[in-house]
Amino acid sequence: MTASTDTTWRSGLQQQLAPQPPFSLLTSEQLQGWLVGARRLRFQPGERLLRPDELSDCLYLLLKGDVRLIVFGDEAEGQISLDRRGPGQLLGWASLLRGAPSEFVQASTEVVVLTLPA
Repeated sequence: MTASTDTTWRSGLQQQLAPQPPFSLLTSEQLQGWLVGARRLRFQPGERLLRPDELSDCLYLLLKGDVRLIVFGDEAEGQISLDRRGPGQLLGWASLLRGAPSEFVQASTEVVVLTLPA
C-alpha cells in the first residue's frame, strides 16, 4: 500500500461525488469537511484492504481497479470469492455498521481508493 501526498484532487472529487448517493445527502460543507480527512491509497494485486479480524477506522471509496470480497471455506475449499467490486463502490461500511470486523477485501488488480474517516 502506498499513500499519495498530492491533494489537488479534492476539489474535483467533491464536484464528482456531490450529485451521487450517499454523498448527495450531505451539504457542500459536510462533504468538504469529510474530504479534508481523506487520503488516496494504492494497493497492488493480492494486497488486503480490509481484514476480518480488524475494524477499520475508515471507509474506502474504490476509485480504480477491482477487489474481491472473500470468505474462508473448509480446508478443501480455501478462499471463496463472494463478490467482485469495482470503481464507485464503498467498502468497509458493513463492519462499521455492525461495530465488529467482518469483511475480508483483497485487491484483484492495481487498486486506488479514497479513505474517508469513519
